[in-house]
Amino acid sequence: GDQLPSLPAPVVARAEAIADDFLLHQVYQDLLELCPLATAHRKHLSNEGWTAEEVGQFRCGSLPAVRSSRRAIAKELWDKYGALLSQVPGFVVKEGMRGHNWAEVCSAGGLLLPCMSLDGRIRRLRVRPDEPKADGPKYVWLSSSRWGGPGSGSPPAFYRPNDVEAPRRMLITEGEKKAYLATQRLTVHGFPVIGVSLAGVGNHAELLPLVEQYAGDFDEVVIAFDQDEKAETRERVAIHQRNLAEA
Repeated sequence: GDQLPSLPAPVVARAEAIADDFLLHQVYQDLLELCPLATAHRKHLSNEGWTAEEVGQFRCGSLPAVRSSRRAIAKELWDKYGALLSQVPGFVVKEGMRGHNWAEVCSAGGLLLPCMSLDGRIRRLRVRPDEPKADGPKYVWLSSSRWGGPGSGSPPAFYRPNDVEAPRRMLITEGEKKAYLATQRLTVHGFPVIGVSLAGVGNHAELLPLVEQYAGDFDEVVIAFDQDEKAETRERVAIHQRNLAEA
């Protein structure tokens, strides 16, 4: 019989620029609502010592491990936002035959962590993959850069305590979960802070302009990085702490 013509591979629609903070917040908030926290991820946080209330207030979610479930989530967001998703790190828009376009989420299954801006919007998402690559990092950014879309960068994340006046103290640490928990627990003990997470101890470039911009809002900046078991890592952390303190 005659051979069927092979269909061309879908073209990835490239974004000219990353979306503004308002759109990012809307898309990521909707994504988290479509990705309720799975039992396994809830248990993981509970095993790390989180209370049910702390988990509930963190607004994290679970990106399904099953690809068809992720596609269904992407379709729902595509129906609402359309080609705007090409401007959002973590999504890729594909252009098929006869104007048939669709979006996909650029990640396998995992725990989704919200990275907040100083004004309380979700500006990025981090993923703790269910199946991390061998020797790969435990946490990765939700990003489209490998597919020609916008990358996430490595912006700091800010966590404010609920129901208290804006704290005058900023606590800088490594990792979203630590920064969030520090904010919640120190505030409960009468020591309100805004927790700031750096994604890696050397990533302070984006934080410094913000600290300068809001210098009048803070009386104190506390730097609290982990003490690693390896002497080499401890030395690297000490150098970054000095750089951050001197900046």
